[in-house]
Amino acid sequence: MKNTFRIIPSFPEFVSKWKTAQSLDRAVITPSMFLASEDECLLQEAVGELTDELLKRNAVPTTGTVPCINLSLRRQRHFAEEFHRMYTTLKNHAGFCNDFKGIVAVDLTDWASCGMDEDLDAVLSYLKDTQHDRFYIFYATTSEPDKLRNILQFYFTVQPHFLKLEKASELLSYAVSKLRSEYSIRLDNQAEASLGQVIRAVVKAGGYRGIGSVSSMCRDLSYQLLSEGSRTMDSAFIANYKQSAIHTERKPTKPVVGLIK
Repeated sequence: MKNTFRIIPSFPEFVSKWKTAQSLDRAVITPSMFLASEDECLLQEAVGELTDELLKRNAVPTTGTVPCINLSLRRQRHFAEEFHRMYTTLKNHAGFCNDFKGIVAVDLTDWASCGMDEDLDAVLSYLKDTQHDRFYIFYATTSEPDKLRNILQFYFTVQPHFLKLEKASELLSYAVSKLRSEYSIRLDNQAEASLGQVIRAVVKAGGYRGIGSVSSMCRDLSYQLLSEGSRTMDSAFIANYKQSAIHTERKPTKPVVGLIK
């Protein structure tokens, strides 16, 4: 049984409507996406999920040397150097065009708490002036996304999403999907139920530290199973699984497909 878990179930519908609007009028101002979460790993996976969906549906014209660029912008005293790095990155990957055409993900975490300043205005003004044939994914690791969302809305039409994944049922769906899609592990219904018991026990014991905790569990389970020469995970295997530690990961276990820094 195929289990496809989506951090934001509405992504496919959003991409479909975005592509339809672009096909009817390329000059129409289509919305960008703003993603925010306290969980950095969850946020990175959401950026990757949206990027995959856009590429799979050929929703964004890509004429550069890569289909996607990730801009991790940082506040600093000499911001002109940071702005120049952003500018040259986009130009260097423009291919035979004057400007890069494709998906641009922009990490604005450094401005989530401090709000607007002249450096952020310079960045957003430049991106707004060059937004034709681009899809922007703005994202920030923060617990208070409203300030940054309000700023972005002065420059772009944005669709905001604050990401939170903490229900045991959601974590189980994420784990099952990850085991199947990334490690090609087979699970039956009894194995899923046993895995759900392990996840609930971890959450109850205070061992859950973001989606990276579940990613680590999936990696550990998969390694133990594959090292025994099997891809079939049953309830007995999970019952015998001894979890020595839950690791909090600062980076996504799956690279954001196609993005460069």
